[in-house]
Amino acid sequence: MKQPEREAKNLALVLERYVLGGMDIFSKKTNIEIKNRLISFDISELPRSIQTTGYLVVLEHIMNRLKRNKNLGKHTWIFIDEFHILLANPYSADYIAKIYKTGRKENAIPTIITQNIRGCN
Repeated sequence: MKQPEREAKNLALVLERYVLGGMDIFSKKTNIEIKNRLISFDISELPRSIQTTGYLVVLEHIMNRLKRNKNLGKHTWIFIDEFHILLANPYSADYIAKIYKTGRKENAIPTIITQNIRGCN
């Protein structure tokens, strides 16, 4: 908001709800022990209005972890349950494709799980 440019003020207004407003769920410290060897993200109860953001935050964390683990010489096994939910959203579907395409180079072992085969069309 302190920047004089109109674009900066517009960007600050757009981001405000994610930092201070009703969608500030990702602007706080996590209660997940992110450095554990095994991490489970349960995003099933996210409000519909921020599901896409939630998917992308989690998937971005996974990609960052893959790169870090590769640098440490580790393989990373990724289990994605209820896969059909991620495919229903174009942004998360694209990100999942990215994880599969580049994951092999990052020592990833992605595994998808779903009970809803119809949702995977």
